[in-house]
Amino acid sequence: MLKLISGKKIQLSILLFLYAGVFSLKAAIPISGIINSYTSVSAIVGTSLTVASTAGFAIGDKIMIIQMKGATITTTQTVNYGDVTAYNSCGNFEYTFITNIVGTTITIQSNLVNSYTVPTGEVQIVTVPQYCSVNIVDTLKAKAWDGSSGGILVFESGGTVTMNADIYVSGNGFRNIAPCNTGPLTCGNLNYYISTNNCVSGKKGEGIAEYVNTAQSGGRGHLANGGGGSNRGNNGGGGGGNYGVGGIGGFEANSCAANTTQGLGGMALDYTLGKMFLGGSGGNGQGNDLGAIFGGGAGGGIVIIAAKSIITNGYTIWNEGKDVTGITINEGAGGGGAGGVVSLDIPVITGILNISVNGGDGGSTNNNTAIADCTGPGGGGAGGVVWVSGGALNPNIIYSATGGLTGLALSPLRSCFNTSFGATAGASGNAIFNLPPHILPLSILPINLGPDQVACPLEQVLLDPGNGFSTYVWQDASTDSNLIAIGPGIYYVTVIDTAGCLGSDTMNITLAPQYNFNIATGDTTVCAGQTVVIDAGAGNTSYTWQDGTATQTYSTVDTGLFTVQVVDAFGCIGNATYNIHNFPPFTFTIGTGDTSVCYGQPVTIDAGSQWDLYLWQDLSTNQTFTTTQAGQYFVNVQDTLGCIGSATYSIFYFPGIILDLGLDTAMCEGDSIILDAGIYPDYLWNDGSQNSKITVTTPGDYSVTITDFNGCILADTITILDYYPIPIFDLNDTLICIPDTLTILAPAGFSDYLWNDGSSLNFLRISKPGGYSLTITNSFTCFSKDSFNVTLQCPTALYMPNAFTPNGDGVNDYFLPIGYNITEFHMQIFNRWWQLVYETDNFEKGWNGEAKGVPGEIGAYVYYVVWQGKLEGVFNSGTLKGNVTLIR
Repeated sequence: MLKLISGKKIQLSILLFLYAGVFSLKAAIPISGIINSYTSVSAIVGTSLTVASTAGFAIGDKIMIIQMKGATITTTQTVNYGDVTAYNSCGNFEYTFITNIVGTTITIQSNLVNSYTVPTGEVQIVTVPQYCSVNIVDTLKAKAWDGSSGGILVFESGGTVTMNADIYVSGNGFRNIAPCNTGPLTCGNLNYYISTNNCVSGKKGEGIAEYVNTAQSGGRGHLANGGGGSNRGNNGGGGGGNYGVGGIGGFEANSCAANTTQGLGGMALDYTLGKMFLGGSGGNGQGNDLGAIFGGGAGGGIVIIAAKSIITNGYTIWNEGKDVTGITINEGAGGGGAGGVVSLDIPVITGILNISVNGGDGGSTNNNTAIADCTGPGGGGAGGVVWVSGGALNPNIIYSATGGLTGLALSPLRSCFNTSFGATAGASGNAIFNLPPHILPLSILPINLGPDQVACPLEQVLLDPGNGFSTYVWQDASTDSNLIAIGPGIYYVTVIDTAGCLGSDTMNITLAPQYNFNIATGDTTVCAGQTVVIDAGAGNTSYTWQDGTATQTYSTVDTGLFTVQVVDAFGCIGNATYNIHNFPPFTFTIGTGDTSVCYGQPVTIDAGSQWDLYLWQDLSTNQTFTTTQAGQYFVNVQDTLGCIGSATYSIFYFPGIILDLGLDTAMCEGDSIILDAGIYPDYLWNDGSQNSKITVTTPGDYSVTITDFNGCILADTITILDYYPIPIFDLNDTLICIPDTLTILAPAGFSDYLWNDGSSLNFLRISKPGGYSLTITNSFTCFSKDSFNVTLQCPTALYMPNAFTPNGDGVNDYFLPIGYNITEFHMQIFNRWWQLVYETDNFEKGWNGEAKGVPGEIGAYVYYVVWQGKLEGVFNSGTLKGNVTLIR
């Protein structure tokens, strides 16, 4: 038997000495380049984020959400232009997890704590890779801020971060702006904002506030922490701001009589609000002579690292503002970018961790081609921020947050040579404390060998911590992905996954207690004195019964509880019981079962000869029992083992024996009755007939005896009483002349009448000649019948209709006289103009309404008829004149 053990339990109670040789196996994940994914957020509804793209994001990822812009600024044409009046949601950030992704909608774990302004606040989400242990094998970078996403490097480690390369995000913050050098030169403009159209001014550096519009994009006023640009006289751009204020740009060209118009530095941001910002970029100088010109430097990005410990190996985290390294010729130079933010939640630092969040240097100018001119260098960018957890800086952190230097006027023949020409350096940054701590990923993997087990001494137990790990080390130093444990003891494993995470668990296998098992078919019941063989089953190494018997089987004639103990091939001990009972009384069937007989026929019931004792319901003790009565009979028997059984036996009379000649009755005079004894094999009537039926014509007693198909004999008798009288009546022949009718009355005082047309009234109306009959039934159901004839006979006469409809429908289509016994006939028909339209001598041919083949007009016509007839030698004649109407 092999037990498979698996589960989800994390067992942390591990004796450390068991793993002293295993920790050296722990491996770190190598990382380099850009490890984060970025996308902008356009809508937030509850836990649903609408993003530009879900590429690089997956369900279960930890993400950072942060708003990059959205501060409100002063927009008046004063020195306060660009000052932040409200940070709003700008700089808000927090962490959460992705629970679902559908299309461009990302669902997060819970509602966000902070508020965010979408889409105008440039809100983005960034993946937060989580590692157990990690090794930076080449320069670690961030995607540069592109106006909607980027600028942030963030990751977490539940173990140790080992630096074998630098981290570099310098210049990944707010962007430098491309300059131009085709504008006009106008001295003495003191505005704080100017349009950038046609290159009439240098553009302000990018910061946490959006540009208001094109008309306010240029000029010397700063844009929150973005450095101020240049007015129209080639002054230098201001440096970007972050923790500190950016430096001021240099003066206008000295051909403008040393006007003091200068690009103001980006303002210092308030980190007491718990927000986080990119470094502001430097403002641009203004150009007009088509000389070489370079824009302001980009600001530093944001670096966030949370880990249990870090081994620095002398490497550095670089997050500086960008210098303006090109030398501007005859134009105003750009300001340097501000340093970024490095945020650390790392309690243990081994070695010196160098961090640089310096501001970038402003750009220099050189005007050799304009002998009498100096133009403004750029101001320096401000220093950034080192933000750490806890209330003090770890002594192993060495950071630099100095402001960037100014650019220089490098025209060697000018009075401004090698001076800043009014430009100033950026202010220094600082370290701040009490960064909210991160919830780090587990450094110990949640593996599980399952709960502790019990096993027999020789039983195999399969220990399986699961798949997906790169390294397995068991207590016996084996490195297979699973282990077969045999026998009691403590077993343990340490695993390492591809993320460098380590996990371990133990399994305590103890000796199994005695077990219970079932014997074959289980308990049994037998008759008293019967031998039973109990079989404990094959496959065990030893058997011990309750009386010390050591065989696989045990034989007994006793009842009661029997026990056995066995030992199997794994050394496990089992116990079983077996109970033997005596049978209760049983039932059996007598012979072929119940029977049916003719009425009064004797039946002998035989309980069988195999029993030792018999006891019938009347206490008789014979093997057989004889009776002539239908009913149920029972018997108890006892076999040679002493088991008692019982049986029942039912006797029925054969069904379906019905012989009934009917009730005594009488008959009508001249009638007969058929007596039917049914369908049986044999018959015998009292007149000696052997048919199933006889016909009786006289009163008297009649009887029959039959033998049915079961051999049963049955007899019945019927008495035919006296004769009943029959109805006496007489109907005479008669005459009819159509269309006259006749009414024939039947004699009264009888029960039923039936005429030959099916009517059942005591009279009949006749409308045509023919043969007729009547059947009369009296109260004794005796009947008689009489017939008579009706002959057609009418006097000599002729009748003329007064209208007809010759429309071809088959009804009244002809003008035809009605007459009886006509011998001569002549008819003429005239129209209203007394024109003859029809004439005939044929009594049976009428007028169809046509004159010479043409249908006659609707209306009245005059007929003139001369006729003569004869009936039984008597002549009759006449002349008829009248009107007939033709209708269509």
